[in-house]
Amino acid sequence: MFKFNYMLTEADYIEFSRYVFSNKQFGKKDMMWLRLSVPIFLLLFTIFRWFNEFSWYINPDLEYLLYGSFLSLGVAVLWFFSAKPILLWSIKKGIAGLGKAGRLPYDKENTLIFEEEAVIEITPDLEARHKYSKIEEIAEAEQAVYVFLSAASGFIMPISIFSDEGERKQFVSFVQG
Repeated sequence: MFKFNYMLTEADYIEFSRYVFSNKQFGKKDMMWLRLSVPIFLLLFTIFRWFNEFSWYINPDLEYLLYGSFLSLGVAVLWFFSAKPILLWSIKKGIAGLGKAGRLPYDKENTLIFEEEAVIEITPDLEARHKYSKIEEIAEAEQAVYVFLSAASGFIMPISIFSDEGERKQFVSFVQG
């Protein structure tokens, strides 16, 4: 049996959100769609411009089309490589905004009791019992252990709640059963 009483911080939740978007299947899919959406739009826009220029004019302005095409290509490449940092920054700002509004998407005070048959979650607003069969994944990250109950929700357990590396490994082995 393991029992943990701990406080979650905004930084813990931000790291959890970053982990989900960087490592979970739906997060990777959303990230790829975000990265490709602007380049696809710019490609279609460029094709439309070329088609429009050649279909209506006898002497199309090739220099104008080439400059516009290279500019679109540059913006597309820049967007492709900067979309992930922009998304992660917006996640951080969104969570900070929720905190200022007093509507945090997590409970600061947490107690988790891992018994032989179930996990008991106790927060100021909730007491819930979860069967181990509901655990989808256990992920070990640099700053936390995440016990996922669904694709994007679960227990955030900062590394600091474990007394040492041995306890963390023993805990992960226990939950994996």
